[in-house]
Amino acid sequence: MHGGCTFIKYQKANFMAQKTIVITGATAGIGLAATIRLAEMGNNLILISRDENKLQQVKLNITNKYNTVSCDVYPADLSSMNGIRGVAARIIKNHANIDVLLNNAGGVFPEYTETVDGFEYTFAFNHLSYFLLTGLLLPVLGKSEEPRIINTSSKAHNGSKLDFSDIMHKQHFKPMEVYSESKLANLYFTYKLASLLNETNVTVNALHPGVVQTNFGQDMPGLWKLILPIIRKFFISAQEGAETSVFLATSPEVTGVNGAYFIKKKPVVSSLVSLEEASMNKLWDLSEKLTGFSYTEVISALPKAVIPVGEE
Repeated sequence: MHGGCTFIKYQKANFMAQKTIVITGATAGIGLAATIRLAEMGNNLILISRDENKLQQVKLNITNKYNTVSCDVYPADLSSMNGIRGVAARIIKNHANIDVLLNNAGGVFPEYTETVDGFEYTFAFNHLSYFLLTGLLLPVLGKSEEPRIINTSSKAHNGSKLDFSDIMHKQHFKPMEVYSESKLANLYFTYKLASLLNETNVTVNALHPGVVQTNFGQDMPGLWKLILPIIRKFFISAQEGAETSVFLATSPEVTGVNGAYFIKKKPVVSSLVSLEEASMNKLWDLSEKLTGFSYTEVISALPKAVIPVGEE
């Protein structure tokens, strides 16, 4: 199942048709680059970000340049469980069909901060937002001919391990460690969800976009503040960083691929820790408890895969 032993579900898909794609974190960096490229390809976009002014500017730029696509924007605070529920409800009300959900929003934060729900901000924004938004949009995704969920993880997960005794890092907070753990959580979520979706028409995969020249980490304290300007010149562009996201959203090469982790458009094996099913299941149960959302009934109502898994 995980990191190279993926489920394969063969389904017929029409890649000439416009896709409707939800993108979080769509106003900067990799998310913005993916947004522009997906618009160039003729897809309809549903963009989510905290900053309404930036969203409106992105929408204006896209609709002026690509008049054959639609671009709908939804400002929302994805660190808030109510914010996520609210934006999901608005999207479901206005859109009968979604083909792709690209969970891209994320960040590293220099100091311990709690959300309105009392959760550590990195954990809530980088992991719980993926978990809850995906679950809420699954019924609409399930109506698509070949629905795809894409989770942006990172190589930063290597070497990390979740400490369930201090999952919110109230006792011990180091920004990059907390970020790395959130990217490990993205993989746990992807692999567990893939196993649950295996008999449905929905696929879910994760990716590492590369080390990208964005504003990521610009507020970091101490040594990072000195190092980042020096090493950033060696990073890849946001456009290059978005390539794997765009590939997973649109390419027929990944039709039916479920539960894989991609780097540079190729499936690779993630860290051994990321394959630990006990931690995976523990995080899943905790995430359901913290978000107040259960996937069980939602998944049971989804259409089944066109051809049984494992058969060509």
